[in-house]
Amino acid sequence: MEKPERPNTISGLMSKRAEFIKRHAELLKEAKRLSSDIDTLEATIKLFGGDIATLKRVRRRIATRPAHGMLQRFVLDKLREAGEPLTSLQLAKTFGQERRLAPDRATTNNTRKRVGACLYHLSTKGLVVAGAGDGDYKGWQIKRT
Repeated sequence: MEKPERPNTISGLMSKRAEFIKRHAELLKEAKRLSSDIDTLEATIKLFGGDIATLKRVRRRIATRPAHGMLQRFVLDKLREAGEPLTSLQLAKTFGQERRLAPDRATTNNTRKRVGACLYHLSTKGLVVAGAGDGDYKGWQIKRT
């Protein structure tokens, strides 16, 4: 095996990476602690009759990428339950409601794109087929054999 041209550079980058990982973990702990402190303060304000609505702090779950295979299972389950063609938009809205995602346009659009990609992938596997849809969207259903 060849020796690296600049061993000090590589070891320096590795140590910097370790430093960043440690700092990232510390910041996550701090964020969790601060969130807990905010919840405690809000509960105390409510206890003394304060109006939390005036604070304008709205917590919404950020749309994150679903765990591997979760979206595919969700789509297949919903298509089986429906018995009729569903659009990617209908599936995305249902997914967002079940995961308590923010119902704003950006989140719904992002989820719809992920659902659409999932449906396309399932169609290449031969599990679902596109049919008559709702306006601009295709209707998808389980392929009957």
